[in-house]
Amino acid sequence: MNAVNLMPAGERRSSSAPGVYALLGALAVVLVLISAYALLSKSVSDKRAQLSSVTRQADAAEAVARELSAYTEFAALRRERAQAIATIAGQRLDWAHTLREIARTMPADAKLTSLHGGAAGGAQGGTTAAAAPAGAGAAASQPTVELGGCAAGGQDGVARLMVELRRIDGVQRVQLKSSAKSGATGATGGSGPSAGASAGSSAGCGDDSAQFQMTLYLRAHGASAAPAPQSTGGTTP
Repeated sequence: MNAVNLMPAGERRSSSAPGVYALLGALAVVLVLISAYALLSKSVSDKRAQLSSVTRQADAAEAVARELSAYTEFAALRRERAQAIATIAGQRLDWAHTLREIARTMPADAKLTSLHGGAAGGAQGGTTAAAAPAGAGAAASQPTVELGGCAAGGQDGVARLMVELRRIDGVQRVQLKSSAKSGATGATGGSGPSAGASAGSSAGCGDDSAQFQMTLYLRAHGASAAPAPQSTGGTTP
């Protein structure tokens, strides 16, 4: 038996069209969602690939940095040692030049009975450390040379000797610690054990001579040429 559709043909066509349109719209929406999902999936995959590549590059860079860290540490150590050497070289003193200048400057009518040279932190060049007198301030960290001896002409001879010693290259100032005529019991220009010892003994000095004790304050190699602080006591201009 065949089925018979009793609905008129016009009405039959209009009733099926909305369903077809709805189906086509649903299919279009599904197609759009599928396309969007595919694009998003591809984008996520690309980002993950990029992240993996960047991570590998970062790991490789860190490995290279670890390998080169030894060179960086060595370069830093080299800079520190170079700076330390430069500091030491800037604080050194040419003792041979200084002693040669003192020997060249000493007049024929004067003689030395003692000579002690040193600097802050200990003795240098086989000499005993010489401490700066109290009140010298910043001069306590300077290299110094302590001289003891006799000068002909009495106090005038000592004054002339101080002027000549002040002209030595590298000498910043000369401080008189003591000065006394040979055989005198007192001393001028200073105090302390060295002053008393020089004033109390006239061995080796003539009658017209004066015994002295003085300190030369020197400028280390590379040190600034700023004037040394003034202190009390006898000093040359």
